[in-house]
Amino acid sequence: MKTTIAFIFAAALAQGAGLRDNFANPPAETGPSMYWIWLGPAVTREGVDRDLNNMRKAHISGAVLLPVYPLSEDDPARGIRNLPFLSPEFNDILHYTATQMKRAGMAFDVTIGTGWPYGGPWVTPELGARMLRLRKAGDALQPGDEVVADTAAGRIVSAPTRMMVKRASIGDEGLVLDHYNPRALRVHLDAAGEKLWDAVRGTGFRSFWCDSLEVFQANWTPAFLDEFQRLRGYDLKPHLNLLFGDATPEAAEIRHDFWQTLSELGAENFLKPLQQWCHAKGVQAQVEPYGQPPVSLGGFRYVDLPVGEHYEWRMFNASRWASSGGHLFGKNVIGAEAWTWTGIPNRFGDTIEQLKLASDMHFVSGINSLMGISYVYTPGSADLPGWAPYWGPLINHTQTWWPYFPYFSRYVQRVSWILRQGRPVSDVALYLPADDVWAATPASSALNLYFGVKERLHGGRAPEFGLKNAMVGDTPVISTVINNGYSFDAIDSATLPHARIEAGRLKMGLGDYRVVVLPHLEGMPLADLRKLAAFVKQGGYVVATKRLPRLAYGWKTHKEDTAELQRLAKSMFDGRRAILVSDEREAFRQALLRCLAPDVQLEVPDHDVAFVHRNLPGEDYYFVANLGPHGKTLRTRFRAPGRRIELWDPMTGETGLAWDGTLRLDPFGSAIVRVSNGLPLPHRSVQRERQSIVLEADRWKVSFPESAAQGLGDWTSSAATRFFSGSATYTVEADLKPGSRVMLDLGEVREIAEVKVNGAPAGVAWKHPYRVDVSKQVREGRNLLEIKVTNLWINALLGMTEPDYSRLYARFGARFPAPAEWKQFKPYPSGLLGPVVVTIER
Repeated sequence: MKTTIAFIFAAALAQGAGLRDNFANPPAETGPSMYWIWLGPAVTREGVDRDLNNMRKAHISGAVLLPVYPLSEDDPARGIRNLPFLSPEFNDILHYTATQMKRAGMAFDVTIGTGWPYGGPWVTPELGARMLRLRKAGDALQPGDEVVADTAAGRIVSAPTRMMVKRASIGDEGLVLDHYNPRALRVHLDAAGEKLWDAVRGTGFRSFWCDSLEVFQANWTPAFLDEFQRLRGYDLKPHLNLLFGDATPEAAEIRHDFWQTLSELGAENFLKPLQQWCHAKGVQAQVEPYGQPPVSLGGFRYVDLPVGEHYEWRMFNASRWASSGGHLFGKNVIGAEAWTWTGIPNRFGDTIEQLKLASDMHFVSGINSLMGISYVYTPGSADLPGWAPYWGPLINHTQTWWPYFPYFSRYVQRVSWILRQGRPVSDVALYLPADDVWAATPASSALNLYFGVKERLHGGRAPEFGLKNAMVGDTPVISTVINNGYSFDAIDSATLPHARIEAGRLKMGLGDYRVVVLPHLEGMPLADLRKLAAFVKQGGYVVATKRLPRLAYGWKTHKEDTAELQRLAKSMFDGRRAILVSDEREAFRQALLRCLAPDVQLEVPDHDVAFVHRNLPGEDYYFVANLGPHGKTLRTRFRAPGRRIELWDPMTGETGLAWDGTLRLDPFGSAIVRVSNGLPLPHRSVQRERQSIVLEADRWKVSFPESAAQGLGDWTSSAATRFFSGSATYTVEADLKPGSRVMLDLGEVREIAEVKVNGAPAGVAWKHPYRVDVSKQVREGRNLLEIKVTNLWINALLGMTEPDYSRLYARFGARFPAPAEWKQFKPYPSGLLGPVVVTIER
């Protein structure tokens, strides 16, 4: 027995040592990948090599290729030539790129098309997306209408959406395909997929990519009535009129069945054959499986590399949708289209600190693989800041802060590496109100199921993009879970039937849940409530908020099922293991505490703090993030067993930092907490004598590339530098003394500071607090301090003439919206604002 224990302890130590080493120097594949945007596409081999070299040096692990609309006509004098999609020239550069990616050791993924959603010139009208519409009595049929049924209210028709591929590149202009029709997908794969495969075959290519499902208004396919009969067991045609008009109880049942069928067809007729096609070629399917079609969490069974989006962490975001579906189907690596429109509508106003904040929001939503928006190919002949798509942020070598991007990439690598270890720990399964959304949506409305669920949970319209929205967005049922020390996944009526019950726990894939939450549901399938009743009987907990479900969805057996559901709910929710609470704040919090102890318990709960927990044999890792602008000092307890608690710093790679029971997080700061067996690390409280020296603002000299100035201050206050973007260097001499630690606090910096002392590099400060340890560089007596400060591209951009795209629109059509920066923004504050203080500790 002693030998066995010793072996286990030794194995745990070896495991911890391996993770420790990889944390300091994380594997290359854990770095962020990038959406690689080819505008036009106008690319050359030389430009491809330049971009790959830049990405590799910045610790970027790979790229998802997305060709989009042109930003210039062909211009031989400037070396610009647009390569039509799937032309021999395009396929040649694609093959070259895939080969170079393999040589660089970078993952490569390619969209089956350009822009989004899937479609192109090979999609004929009969294979294009269609929608069900009511033409009222007396209204003429529209071109393309096909009559499905005549009703007293008018004719119900299948009409073409006429949606074209959004942001298509040259050569890919055409209709969006019918995502409910497997024949339409097959035509697309034959026309585009096979040619792309021929170009990348044998290069070590990883996956084919499908962006979020945005087939607007599409809710019909020619075989729909037959498919509905097969799946729902009755003929929809006599009831089609109930899909339109007043929301009667019977209409709700029919609408539920209508959208549920579309959800299943989207998964079975699009995602499944797409994955099968990829697997036949030995590659993976990487998909953002949500939107329109209204695919449920069940669609994740047909996705190899699930990817989410959005970062509103106290709301139900698409990152949580992806991590939930991924966990339920056993996927450990969950990606996110990261940082999309963090500064909406400003493409050039994003700081690296803001990218870190958005990344942390993704991480606490269950993501452990970031795919950044966007690295943009730009011709060498383009004027700075180079080419940019209409969305932001722009991330490439033309950015002012690009030399400092590797510091951020290393942070992402370390966090992603830790969050891929072991298994996710989420105590709570949030049952999504997808069935309520289906029942409440008429066929005349577009239904994005993810948005519908998000807004129903929220109780109204919810923001989609922007860090400002993410900072304030708050859905009570979600923030109460997070802010009280629990983490959660979602589950729904498409996945709960496949979960198993074991000893009071609900398990599926990587999911292992002790509490299921029913968030103010109107209804649910009877079979799901029966399963939850069995879960409660075996020791699990169910908490319903605001009301008990009262409807059993499914028109065919609605009446008898509803009566049984109401009887079951009444008997089940007796206040012991099945609890009904009156609100989603305090009463809900108290119910969660009755069910189980928090995984992370703060002495004082904090609205800005969230965490992710990973469990390994003999050790646990918590990623804890402060998503607020103020520093935190938090007395904290962790539920994971083990007496040895230590801190790991993802900013520096340091490990084994002693724990004294208090978690100290900088503004927008984060930490890894390791809990394991073994003796606690010794913690020594040291009394330090501190001397603070203020370096007065007027003593500093500042040098710009073409001018000079005196003192600290905002560059935009001077006409000479109001529209300056780039770097300027501040210098000052100061009498200092060495100490056990000497800290340089720069006060407010807009946006990045690179510090030298006596000519020796001391460090880079790219986020709050702008502090640098200069202990090794300071010497007795006179010291020269140099601070190189870099601001954002937006200021120089606003000093330029707004681009005129009228000629481009006339040539290619208005494939993208005009930029907004010149209409909505003024130059951002820039420079070293201070106050600057040197603190000497002894």
